[in-house]
Amino acid sequence: MTALILVSCLLAASTDSAAQDSKQNMIESLEPADILAVFAHPDDETFATGTFTKLSANGKRIQLVYATSGDAGGDRTGQGLEGDALARHRESEMIQASRILNVSAEPLFLRYPDGFVRDNWDSILTDVESIMRQTQAQIVVTFGPDGYYGHRDHLAIS
Repeated sequence: MTALILVSCLLAASTDSAAQDSKQNMIESLEPADILAVFAHPDDETFATGTFTKLSANGKRIQLVYATSGDAGGDRTGQGLEGDALARHRESEMIQASRILNVSAEPLFLRYPDGFVRDNWDSILTDVESIMRQTQAQIVVTFGPDGYYGHRDHLAIS
């Protein structure tokens, strides 16, 4: 039994390490941006879509970043999606939406657990600092101190 637990722990650590390496590679491949927009979930940018569309039309490069992929959200598609399947669907929708907004940079999904942004704040902060250094953005857009409407993930990101 001890060997089985050890193997499980090693596999989990290996998977976490691979995911972290993949995330770091994605961060290092980001191009410079004028504006960095950091949100908790895909769809949180909707309050600023007009602004992002206008900025993009004026040649500003925007990098959208999401701490989670919305895996704990509600499925509004009627497909009964949840967990990882819901997260991937929401990511796909966000990629399509970013094209409609004329945001040329691919959105970056940090894929922390939805609903637990505060619990992962140190890691998220490290990632966002790396993203800021990589993109050299002069403006960061996110939620105000009220988290827009008090959502715990929005409050943590603010």
